[in-house]
Amino acid sequence: VVPIVPAAILFDLGVATPGVRPGPQEGYQACLNASDGPVAQGSVGAGTGATVGKALGMLTATKGGLGMASQTIANGIIVAALVVVNAFGDIVDPETGETVAGPRGDRGFLNTLELLKQGAVDLSPTTLNTTLAVVATNAGLNKEGANKLCQMAQDGLARAIRPCHTMQDGDTIFALSLGEEPADLTVLGSMAAEMVARAVVRAVRLAEGLGGIPSAGEIAGKRRVRAR
Repeated sequence: VVPIVPAAILFDLGVATPGVRPGPQEGYQACLNASDGPVAQGSVGAGTGATVGKALGMLTATKGGLGMASQTIANGIIVAALVVVNAFGDIVDPETGETVAGPRGDRGFLNTLELLKQGAVDLSPTTLNTTLAVVATNAGLNKEGANKLCQMAQDGLARAIRPCHTMQDGDTIFALSLGEEPADLTVLGSMAAEMVARAVVRAVRLAEGLGGIPSAGEIAGKRRVRAR
């Protein structure tokens, strides 16, 4: 028996104080703090130093964060997603088409796809971008089913992050089966993609500015003030 121990990280040492980082004791404490209560979102946990909209570098980036979404479907099946958004591209609300965050310009967010078309982006290899997610369900899944759930859940990243899965990103999704309830994998995967997309948007909307990088909410607030 060979245990599978999946792990992933995001690089955020360029934000705020790079000397402050978790160690074994913080990991142990996180396990002790686990509960069924509300999940803190925004600039917390792994999302503390996360950023998005980095096509023009960190000087015009916007704050990323941690977000969560869940939904109960037929027969009491729950599909939940927790996402840490540290992406190269823009964040777009797929339900409204609104650009929630991206590279900051003088008149709002710039469009990363347009910048790429214009050749205005330095595409040198970078380790600064990784969006991580965990999709969990109380439906029973075997290894192959969990892998398919991850595959379908990746569509949620593509709906809310534009562009997504680039050579500048290290996007990864893990899946957890926490029960034995039977469920159709097509339904589970479709819901997982939707929850991932919602969690991405929520992560950025609930983030707070840190280390000189403003949040989407702060930028929107300043635009409203100027408009008056």
